[in-house]
Amino acid sequence: SATLTVLLRGSSTKFVEVQSRLSSDSSEEYRSLIRQTTESGQEDWALSMMGRATILAGNICFSAIGFSDGTLIVFSPSGRRLFPLMKLSGPLCYLECNNETHLLAVTEEGHLYFWEVPHQKALLSFSIRKTLLANSSSSIEGFEVTEEGKCVVRLGNGEVYVYSESLEVWVGVSSRPFKHSEFLESSTGLLSSLSSCTSPTVPPLKRLQLDSQLNSRHPPIDIDPAAQANDTSSHIQNQIHLALLLQSSQEYLHWYRLLIRRLTTDGNTSQLTEICDSLVNPQSSNQGWDPFILVI
Repeated sequence: SATLTVLLRGSSTKFVEVQSRLSSDSSEEYRSLIRQTTESGQEDWALSMMGRATILAGNICFSAIGFSDGTLIVFSPSGRRLFPLMKLSGPLCYLECNNETHLLAVTEEGHLYFWEVPHQKALLSFSIRKTLLANSSSSIEGFEVTEEGKCVVRLGNGEVYVYSESLEVWVGVSSRPFKHSEFLESSTGLLSSLSSCTSPTVPPLKRLQLDSQLNSRHPPIDIDPAAQANDTSSHIQNQIHLALLLQSSQEYLHWYRLLIRRLTTDGNTSQLTEICDSLVNPQSSNQGWDPFILVI
């Protein structure tokens, strides 16, 4: 028999435990006993089902269990099934969730699934090998589900990607394309002053870019002024889009202020006018004008 146990995210006392063992009828089939318990051993609920559990994850709102035949079950805190019995493309090698809403599953063959559990909504279903690893000799380093409900994939070459639901593409968070930007290794400003990527005060974009090792190389000493100006402007604008994607209001405001200051200093009235027009009447909005961006 084999036993799997996980502490539910968002709780310090709730656990889900799965014990799989061969059936007593010698049929070579496994049966799994699933239990949610407290730290003191009190049992909240228990049930058994056929199959050998291989992986599990959970939080205070749901728990998920993957089986060797590629099936996945999602339970509520009371043991009620939130999804029908789902048959995935193969056994899972990774299963993770954030503290409340989102669940990420990756099969051994590299197929990724991503759900918003409360609404029983699929956000992603795709092959990693055919997208992020296509035409690449790199490998997968890890995955992450952010508290804002974003799916993050880290590659072995240091690149980090976040999925954009609105664009339906993967977006790279590395600043390497802007290697001449004066902000790439700046020691000033709100974000660059946060040095520890594990600190809870580090906002998400800064943390992911530290993970991608964007500061592993110093920019060259001799930099063409025109190239630096172009890279700096492009870098700032890209940071704004990334902060918006990651729903990081702190970073969004920081980079937007830098952009406005730079455009004002350069006397770029056309872009300033365009920005003001987009804030008053955003063309990308289908629900009318909203005076708030990320609660700002």
